[in-house]
Amino acid sequence: MDSDWCEQIKFHLGVLDLDVTLYSEKPTAITEASSDEEKSYYKHWDRSNRLGLMFIRMNIAGNIKTTLPKTDSAKELLKLVEESSQTADKSLAGTLMAVAQQSNQQEQQINAPTNEAIIDELVVNEPQEVA
Repeated sequence: MDSDWCEQIKFHLGVLDLDVTLYSEKPTAITEASSDEEKSYYKHWDRSNRLGLMFIRMNIAGNIKTTLPKTDSAKELLKLVEESSQTADKSLAGTLMAVAQQSNQQEQQINAPTNEAIIDELVVNEPQEVA
């Protein structure tokens, strides 16, 4: 999950008008005294959050999904995925460097002549005396 993935998620949520939860804090709970505008906004934010969570979860790779803590916030989930992918990228880079180094060492060992091979080479190619 890199930044391109996160940008695609944000784009899709925006197109679907489900990105309000990513850019605004959760509104205060509605009460009897809440205005119609506050009730409408809360309903819109709540729908955006629920569907945003589902959309993000549907698009997370299984191996990352299992490592993420539970959250009820689409904004927090997206942040957790970004952090997890950065950690995974660093871990992958370290693993690839170790594999490359190990492969290089093995190649050097394969190409390094052994004492026995050097002795065999000297014996086989010993100069012959001319009579």
